[in-house]
Amino acid sequence: MGKCGAIPGRLIDWSRWACGKDDDLHRQGHDLNGLIEAVQRSGSDPAFLSLGYDDLVGNDVIGVGTRYRTTDTWVGQVGTAFLQAAMASLPPFARAQYQDAFLNQLSTTDDSQIGYVGDDPIGKAEDDEQAAELAQLLQEADDNHDGAEIQKVLDELAKHEDDPEYTARFFNELGPGYTMRTLSFIFQDPDALRTFDEALATASNSQMLDPDFEQ
Repeated sequence: MGKCGAIPGRLIDWSRWACGKDDDLHRQGHDLNGLIEAVQRSGSDPAFLSLGYDDLVGNDVIGVGTRYRTTDTWVGQVGTAFLQAAMASLPPFARAQYQDAFLNQLSTTDDSQIGYVGDDPIGKAEDDEQAAELAQLLQEADDNHDGAEIQKVLDELAKHEDDPEYTARFFNELGPGYTMRTLSFIFQDPDALRTFDEALATASNSQMLDPDFEQ
């Protein structure tokens, strides 16, 4: 059993700052896609300018923001685990009084005391990135009434329809409005509808789905 140490407040503060930057990236990706879509709608001569789904580079920015937010959130969870380990010997009624002091001093503990947080979730972060980008593609296909592209997205979603974290990230990014729009396009296609329903059911059962879907 090894020892590890950290100053909890530094990890928690850094996580809060970094997650804010990740959210900024997410918003900037949407803004960038909006500008590109405006050019697509401008009626420019395709002989000189032709833009397709691969040119919506805002999707990449959204994906990066999503991926790093997963890891940056984990950093804050590690900081909280160190804080809880440092205050474990205090009676519950005294913890609020002394929390600030423990936040800003070195906390050293056994690995087992913070092991429940897990290792750096790089695999989950990459899955979150892919799910967010896939949801963006579906939004764009819905906007363009592009049945072929919608089917491509659903074919990829089918590979993950039993993954609660992936499907929750996908539908949280897609949002209730685009979920209903997609259903309106595929309701006469039993295979596509089954894939979409199965993935949404997995996300709903995960308890990670945005509460807006319950309204």
